[in-house]
Amino acid sequence: AVDGGADADPQAIRAEADAALRAYLPQLAAAYKEGDATLLTDYAAPKEIASVAALVEQLADRGQFYDNRLEQLTVEKTSADRTTIYATVVELWDVDVRAVGSEELVNSYEDLRYRVQYQLKRGDGELAERWLVYFRAVLEEP
Repeated sequence: AVDGGADADPQAIRAEADAALRAYLPQLAAAYKEGDATLLTDYAAPKEIASVAALVEQLADRGQFYDNRLEQLTVEKTSADRTTIYATVVELWDVDVRAVGSEELVNSYEDLRYRVQYQLKRGDGELAERWLVYFRAVLEEP
């Protein structure tokens, strides 16, 4: 496990970030599909969960949900301090926009490329061994 700081092994930091995001992103997709941001509870900090919940609610207000599939994740760069891993990644998604209830396809997008910056922090209590998504900012989107 990475402690961060100046002595942290860059390859270990990258591996920790990659593993944390490979756990988080399928849960993010599930949260959008199921309309339930609480699916992120073991993967993200409350602030990030609230951010996803707001988007899920906006979609529901339009009678829609996202059916997302992560096609590719590339960690571009990472750094760390004592408590936080910073990671910039490129995510490639296929996204279907579907109608709530009927699941009728409203729109479909393939190979949507997002460049995203993440801050990951250790969880508390039972989640102390896990890196959680604390903050997420989309730097580039299609």
